[in-house]
Amino acid sequence: MTDLERRVADLERRVPGARSALGTPGTSTAFGAAAGVYRDRFPAELTSAFDPATGYSWERVVLDRTLANPEVVAATAPQAGAYAFTPDNDESLAAGTRGWLEADPNAGGWLFLSAGGAGGAACESAGCDGLVGLEEEWCLKLSLACHEGRFAGMGEEQFAAVFGWYDEVEEGWVFYVWDPEVPDWVEFEMDWGGGTGNVVLTFEADGTPVLTVGGTLTMYYEPCATGGRFTGGPRNGFTGGTAPELCEPNAFTVVVECSCCAIDSWQGDGFYCVEDTGPSDCYAVELLEENLDHCDDGDPFVICSGPYATQELAEAACPPAPPPIETGCCPDDPVPQSLTATVTSGGAYDGTYALTYRSGVWSFILDDGAIGSCGAGGTEAILVLQCNGSNQWEFYTDDFVFGPFAVTTEACDPFQLVFDNVNFSLCGLQTGATVTVTA
Repeated sequence: MTDLERRVADLERRVPGARSALGTPGTSTAFGAAAGVYRDRFPAELTSAFDPATGYSWERVVLDRTLANPEVVAATAPQAGAYAFTPDNDESLAAGTRGWLEADPNAGGWLFLSAGGAGGAACESAGCDGLVGLEEEWCLKLSLACHEGRFAGMGEEQFAAVFGWYDEVEEGWVFYVWDPEVPDWVEFEMDWGGGTGNVVLTFEADGTPVLTVGGTLTMYYEPCATGGRFTGGPRNGFTGGTAPELCEPNAFTVVVECSCCAIDSWQGDGFYCVEDTGPSDCYAVELLEENLDHCDDGDPFVICSGPYATQELAEAACPPAPPPIETGCCPDDPVPQSLTATVTSGGAYDGTYALTYRSGVWSFILDDGAIGSCGAGGTEAILVLQCNGSNQWEFYTDDFVFGPFAVTTEACDPFQLVFDNVNFSLCGLQTGATVTVTA
């Protein structure tokens, strides 16, 4: 007896008529399904709006890794059907909505679990539903669901803020944590008590998610019944005592779910010292994951330090912004000590650079970072802004070799200066660039 036949026999014992409803292995004679549709849960896409008589029509989708950029596509075989319904009788789903499909055990049709929208919908669904149709720009979050028996001492704190994003080399999602010592995101090394290893999520050709640890250990995948869960135990190489059965009694389970990409330096819920991307005083705020405060969605602030246990500790750690500079060029509006210069039409120089007030001018030096063909490191001032003795703004490049370039547009409140036809040489010859300086 094959494994499939054993499973059908077991289902028949529990659900009368199951064998006649399911048909022969690999073929569905019920629910309007085409030949070859899997009996287990599989990813699918709705191909129609809801019909009161036939529910939703659907077709199976698969992950095609033969493409230069792997993506979930319609299956080449005609694996499609109708009579799909959601467990909560949702009749509002649109054609193009993707999710998981499984046979109704009562032989009434198909049960469809939505992944959260049609086409390019945002990655919002949690658990295994959110792993359907992932796109490369989406981020994932890894958390610890439970750890029992021999894994009871597994450190929960290591999962405070573990995020994954797509890696072209791995052809999957690699998980990272923020290391304040670097500072940068570094690969997460999960410690399960019997060893450590980096965590990578990939997909098999049929769309089944695969979570590996250390490149050799594959966690047991529990399809959607309890969320997008992966369990480690003795049968798949992890230290333990019994088979991985959702943390009973010697196993650990992690959950992979969709998440926004976290802002740099966010290390879990707490109070942080932050500042706006424009010059400003530092201030203390509480950043909570449940409120999506940690999302890197273009909000104009950066984290200076933290997390701290209380608002008071964060406020005490927030340094004040340096005092603005009085100039004759903007006599009524002191200029912040930190400005931003944006180079356009400058070829390799195009980009945004921080100008810092030092020695009576605002400058970007190579110690601040790379620019043009120059790597980071050095005291040469590639971008220089000053208010001259005639109370006129001037811009120089290459340690005052080129310039002064006269301002073509200026405003003090809000602060903005534009310089046209700016030339560079020290880090590669470039002429005719435009430099915009803002606060």
